[in-house]
Amino acid sequence: MRSTKDQAKKWDSLARNYEELVFNVFESDSNLLLIKSIRRIGSNKKIAGDFGCGVGRALPLLSKHFKKVYAMDFSPMCVKEAVRLNLGNVICETKDLSNSHIQLPAVDFGLCVNVAISNDVKKNHAILNNVCKALKRNGTAIFVIPSWESASMVTWRTMELYNKDGFSVSEIPEEHLGFYTGKNIDVSMGVFDVDGSPTKHWLITELMQIFEKPGLHIEAINKIEYDWKTELVRPPSWLGYPYPWDWMVKVRKVKHE
Repeated sequence: MRSTKDQAKKWDSLARNYEELVFNVFESDSNLLLIKSIRRIGSNKKIAGDFGCGVGRALPLLSKHFKKVYAMDFSPMCVKEAVRLNLGNVICETKDLSNSHIQLPAVDFGLCVNVAISNDVKKNHAILNNVCKALKRNGTAIFVIPSWESASMVTWRTMELYNKDGFSVSEIPEEHLGFYTGKNIDVSMGVFDVDGSPTKHWLITELMQIFEKPGLHIEAINKIEYDWKTELVRPPSWLGYPYPWDWMVKVRKVKHE
């Protein structure tokens, strides 16, 4: 299990080539659900926070639809790239969101896209809790989180495709079943291999347990759907619904803690 400092160094190394190396939810979202949701919530009277901003993919959109935006990430190099966007109402800071004692600015809207994905459960929970704590009363947060159910479905469809070609499960190349080639304890916790990195995937029941607690209310849990090309090399043209997805959880703070 990597330390926060080691993980930050990893993301520092990706900062310059971030767009080529890191999956882009905004571009891959088939129904533009995330962008539409942010636009509906936006207001020139509201303050937004991009928690785990990376190099700032969401910042032009947030800057346009909110009065002020705080952008935070634990990678100094990613934050440096975000600063290069030179958006006048955006304040970029290096912060470790997994630090349970961190002080964060109060916001009306929080965005957290594929940030709580470590193989360290405590760090993931700290990130989610910190974002919720930063919300003002009646503030809203949107979390995009990898789906355990989707990962299982992708593996099932992979096995189905090989079966159609006359291969048994034991004959499928291990790299094509990458989600399930890790340690049993990791798999049981929803930590699957994604491009060589152990990545936490969440069950919908886990999300409900985390966010349905005093002071918070889940307003919606939706699927951000992606094309099969994001998961499979040369998927057959007939391969359609259900499509791979991430969970998008919309949470509202209903009272002060």
